[in-house]
Amino acid sequence: MNFRLLNRWGAATLLLCGLAIAGCDDEPTTTPEDKSGTFATESQNIGNGSAKLFVTLDKDGDPTEVGLRITEDALQGLPDQDEPVTLWFNIPSQGSTTVINHVSLDWNGHGHEPAMVFDVPHFDMHFYMMTEAERMAIDPALTEKAENLPDAEYIPVDYITPPPISAVPQMGVHWIDSKDASIMPGGFTEVMIFGSWDGKINFIEPMMTKAWLDTKPTLEELIKLPQAYQKDGFYPTTYKVSFDTTTNEYVITLGGMVERQAS
Repeated sequence: MNFRLLNRWGAATLLLCGLAIAGCDDEPTTTPEDKSGTFATESQNIGNGSAKLFVTLDKDGDPTEVGLRITEDALQGLPDQDEPVTLWFNIPSQGSTTVINHVSLDWNGHGHEPAMVFDVPHFDMHFYMMTEAERMAIDPALTEKAENLPDAEYIPVDYITPPPISAVPQMGVHWIDSKDASIMPGGFTEVMIFGSWDGKINFIEPMMTKAWLDTKPTLEELIKLPQAYQKDGFYPTTYKVSFDTTTNEYVITLGGMVERQAS
């Protein structure tokens, strides 16, 4: 018998068996599910057009932006009245990890207080970080809650609330950027407001005049941020306004979402 040949045969057999066993141990590889996409609410009518709320997710399913799309013709045929016209939107379920719970789009045909600053036709867009039931319970008569301001580390840099402290029903106390020229008489085009109630920051509010939107502006800026946060979730860090010529829509976006932990 040729022992050298037998040894070679045995070695080859062992190698093949080893490869077969190793192959059996390998788990089948799978591609992670791509969860990216943009998800929107149903459109609601305003003026001669409509508006809707949307949230955009990345491939991991994390939110990257929340915003409003307002059709160009929505700026035509708007009511000329003292009382605001308000549309309400709940955040799409895909955006449940953002701190935004629901959003209002308010048309103020005659503006509002304070006079000589915000008394021109404009839109307010409240991105609420509280439930609707919590918001509905906001009552200016509850002065202790209105005057219970958030601790300094939770207030965005440069933001103040002018005295005397007062709350707007079902909104809260409004905070303004003390270094923004838009809060000066005659200077208002667009501005970013924050809100609080009973010790907590409860909304982010872009405001902009109709006249400014009519120019189809492009704006991108960083949101002024606090040092700490009061609840877990994804928070916006950027603010954008643009006009989408493909769909003829104004797009107002809170983006650059970053996950924060309460502290």
